[in-house]
Amino acid sequence: ELARGNITRYSLWDSAVAADVCLAKTYPKILTMALAYNMQGTDTYKSAELLDSVRKSLDWMEKNKYGKSETTKKYTGNWWNWCIGAPLDITDILLLMQDDLTEEEIARYLAPVNHFTQTGGSLAEDELNSQWLYASRIKSALLSSDVKALSDIRDNVFANIKCVSSGDGFYPDGSYKAHGGTVYSFGYGSSTLFAAARNAAY
Repeated sequence: ELARGNITRYSLWDSAVAADVCLAKTYPKILTMALAYNMQGTDTYKSAELLDSVRKSLDWMEKNKYGKSETTKKYTGNWWNWCIGAPLDITDILLLMQDDLTEEEIARYLAPVNHFTQTGGSLAEDELNSQWLYASRIKSALLSSDVKALSDIRDNVFANIKCVSSGDGFYPDGSYKAHGGTVYSFGYGSSTLFAAARNAAY
C-alpha cells in the first residue's frame, strides 16, 4: 500500500535505499498500478482512488528521485537503472495513463527520460542496451508526437546489429556472445532480436 500522510519519507514503499535502487523498485510497482487501472472487468478498472495513487506516485518520484533536478548532476549507482530501466517503465506507464494525465504532467515525467536516454547512449555500446534505449525514445516520441525523432530512430534501429567474427555480437552460425565472449544466444541474443523487431514495428 502506498504510504500516505504528511510524513518525511525517502521512498514510496520501501525503506530508505540508494537512489538507483529506488528507481528499480518503485517504477515497476507504479506500472503494475497503471496496468490494474486499465484492466477491464476488474474492480480496479478506472478506479478514481487508484488513479489518484498513480498520479501522486509519479509526482513524488519526479520531485524527489527522477526529475528535472537529477538531469543537472551526475547519477549515482547503476547507470542502467537511470538510463534504461526507469525510462522503459515510465514510458509504459505514460502510454497507459496518457488519457488521464495532463500534457504538463506527461512533459515533466518525460524530461528526465529524454535526458538520460540520450546521455546513456555512450554507455550502451552493445546491441540489447541500444535497443532498450531506442524503445524508450520511440515511446517518448509517440507521447510527444515528435515525428522527426521517430524518423531518426527508425533509420538507426538496426545500425549496430552486425555479424562479427570475434568479440561480442552475432556470429554466422546464429550464436551470440556478450560480456567478454560468454555465449548468450537465448538470453541477450534472442532478447536483442525481439527488442529490435518490436522497435521496428512501431
